[in-house]
Amino acid sequence: MKEEVIEIDVKDIKKFPNHPFKITNDLNYEELRNSIMESGVLVPAIVRKRDDGKYEMLSGHRRMQICKEQGIKKIPCIVKNISDEEAIVLMVDSNLQREKILPSEKAMAYKMKYDAIKSMTPSV
Repeated sequence: MKEEVIEIDVKDIKKFPNHPFKITNDLNYEELRNSIMESGVLVPAIVRKRDDGKYEMLSGHRRMQICKEQGIKKIPCIVKNISDEEAIVLMVDSNLQREKILPSEKAMAYKMKYDAIKSMTPSV
């Protein structure tokens, strides 16, 4: 399936379950908000389709939160067709590049990623 950027209504996107990274209203958040208000969402979020027809956010929780706060109804997204384990790895990897991550968030994220990779690897 070819991936493309589509506009999805933010009300149809649910947060990733047990997302280890908190959204904090810090300087980076304010800079992102200002950028979105000035230029729109420049980097598409990454989501996957759920069984109920809604979407699950993999990467872009802060962008989605800002859109909700500012009354922006739609957000550009790339829809991935991936397993639960692949979704965890993508979610963790896409968030570890953030500048400020609490040690507790990082530890929980690495554990989630480790468990996901472990369950994808066949036993010997």
